[in-house]
This record gives sequence, C-alpha cells and structure tokens, in this order.
Amino acid sequence: MNKNILILFSSLFLFQGCSTIMGLLGKKSISDPNDPDFLNRVQELKSEYREGNLKALDELIEVYEDSDLHPNLRVAAGKTLANTQHPRALHAISEMVASTTAL
Repeated sequence: MNKNILILFSSLFLFQGCSTIMGLLGKKSISDPNDPDFLNRVQELKSEYREGNLKALDELIEVYEDSDLHPNLRVAAGKTLANTQHPRALHAISEMVASTTAL
C-alpha cells in the first residue's frame, strides 16, 4: 500500500515538471490566434528579458525559429529580438535571413 502511494506521488511530481504533459492538461498553445492573449506572451518574454532573464531570450528565439507557429507571432518575436541587440538574438535573425525563410 505504501509502495503504491509512493509511486503515485513520484509519478505526479514527474508529470508536473514535464512541459508536454502540462500542455496536454489544458495549457493553451502560444500560437493560438483565437486566444485573446495571443501576442501578450511575446510581450511577457520581452519584459522578462529586460529584467535579466536570459531564458526568456531563448524562448523568443524558439518562437521566431518555429515555422509551425502563426506568422504574426513569429514577426512579433523577430521585432522583439531585433530590439534587444543581444548577440544571440542577432545571430538567430542572421541565420534566418541566410536560410531565405525569413518572414
């Protein structure tokens, strides 16, 4: 009995940290254009980056490079990246332009 409870709690903690599982549990996709907060996530990431969170910059780069996302979202992420003037952001933009798939 105790072993089953331990396994259950361990599984819950494992699933809680897994972003894929969290997405399946109702978290809206960042690219849902029907979501009223469609472009707000890009603004949130921009604010987080300005506060010193470099992980937010990496997320913006991922949004910009993901061809499956809505083009308006990718354009907003690209503009935000260009405004940061961060070397990683500028590199991502230059890679996109070099591949001729830029928006």
